[in-house]
Amino acid sequence: MCKKERRAAVRSCLACMSSFCEDHLKPHQTKKSLKKHELIAPVSNLAEKICTQHKYMQEFFCRHCKMFVCWLCTSNQHKDHECVSTKIQRLEKQKVLSEIQADNQQRLKDREQELKELKKVMEVAKNSANRVHSETEAVVRELQESMERLQELLEEALDQTGLEKMGQAQEVVENLEGEIRERKKRDTEMKDLSGCDDHIYYLQTCDSMSTPLEVGDFPVVLVNAEASYEPVRSAILALRERVEDLCNQELGKIIKQVNETTLFTLKESPTPSISVGVRSDRTDRANPSSPRAETGAGEDERETETNLQPSPTPSRRESQSLWSRSSQSPVIPAATPAPVLVTPVREINLDSIQAPEPRSREEFLQYAVNLMLDPNTAHKRLVLSEGNTKATLQGASQPYPDSPQRFDGWTQVMCQAPLQAQRCYWEVDWRGRGSSMGVAYSSLSRKGSDARSGIGYNAQSWTLELSDTCCSAMHDNQKKDIPVTYSPRLGIYLDMISGTLGFYSVADSMVPLHTFRANFTQPVYAVFGVGSGVGVGLDFALGQFSSSSDSIKICPL
Repeated sequence: MCKKERRAAVRSCLACMSSFCEDHLKPHQTKKSLKKHELIAPVSNLAEKICTQHKYMQEFFCRHCKMFVCWLCTSNQHKDHECVSTKIQRLEKQKVLSEIQADNQQRLKDREQELKELKKVMEVAKNSANRVHSETEAVVRELQESMERLQELLEEALDQTGLEKMGQAQEVVENLEGEIRERKKRDTEMKDLSGCDDHIYYLQTCDSMSTPLEVGDFPVVLVNAEASYEPVRSAILALRERVEDLCNQELGKIIKQVNETTLFTLKESPTPSISVGVRSDRTDRANPSSPRAETGAGEDERETETNLQPSPTPSRRESQSLWSRSSQSPVIPAATPAPVLVTPVREINLDSIQAPEPRSREEFLQYAVNLMLDPNTAHKRLVLSEGNTKATLQGASQPYPDSPQRFDGWTQVMCQAPLQAQRCYWEVDWRGRGSSMGVAYSSLSRKGSDARSGIGYNAQSWTLELSDTCCSAMHDNQKKDIPVTYSPRLGIYLDMISGTLGFYSVADSMVPLHTFRANFTQPVYAVFGVGSGVGVGLDFALGQFSSSSDSIKICPL
């Protein structure tokens, strides 16, 4: 490279040990003394690539000595060594480096995917934690209100009932005091009469002293000498003990659930040495028959989960109560995290991560799927339209070809593809006298009008049957009536991991209608019955009713 004008070199001189641009190369082309110099293609750091002994370019590589040599070296001190051209040596090294690069690119791709999934799970967990925080505040506030109401009731019992009893006792006291005064007065009068010397006065007054007192005959008062409200105090203290024990137990369970919540799992994996001279062990992981793969469940595949192991919940007698009434904060059992190794780098296993159950329609729509009805399964009285997303019941049969997959008894239709995602959500509008919707295995019978073919009437299907007057959940011919108002649009949510199938009325809010819990052992398909809901049933299966207004439509989401 020309230093002044930054021109690229065109040739390098082995005699001058320099590289020249086109202008500075002219003396080598014109001067007789310079024409004898050997010129080669331009190379950088020319002096470092010249053999110090023979002054020739080092165009060979000695594999024995692992050094660059010139052609003359290969005939002298390196003549018994394996020497190859630098080009051949580069091709071999380049092949190894390409494998390492491919392995690095694959690991980069895997890490980017792990990062993406982990961030998604973190966001879901964050939203879930925020929701739990808000609900916790509401629950604690309700508990506080309940305790305040309990205090009011206790005070009311002590004040009203206690004061009432004290008032009754005070009334008895006043009656007793009045009677005592009258009897003392009568006693004094009798003493005075006894000391009187006038016989006529004595006889005249004696009869009046025999009449009963005006205070009347008050009942005998039996005093309870052990009367005390101490048992009430003991009952209140016992209530406090039970509430505190219950709070301790439940708080311990909650803390255990928090500590056992696992966001990810770190899994050790072999890490190849990133060296041009060492091949990647990527093929070991790809080849399940390799020795390393066979010992994958052994020492090379130890897993460390990041969930925290909770300490045992302390009892009231062992330590400070978690439900403390003092000014100190509750003593929450500390969770000790399992050791997390940094080296070697391990793969993050996110297979077992589950997001919380959706609640709002926006959360359900995260799992929305596009469904299409399968014309080969539609009953001949069903007309499919709007891109095979709507099925309408007709009185006359359609000229559909016969098919082993076609329902010929029940007016039903199944979707084309199974529900493959772990979580799926779809919405359906229905109109008419009655409809049914749910999921079924592909093994569901398609022929006949008996229970083997009707969705919900066998072990291969789960469904919700609806009409304008009633609603019922059906599985394996077991029926459960559901009190619900008319719901023209239904949301259906399938969670294959937890084994739940939920039905929701879609309006201003998501109103849960019914949830099936099952272990789905086969792929399931969305399936619909048009005009075969509650109150209709076998009428449509037997072809005894027809109305063009009966229809179902899969809503675009």
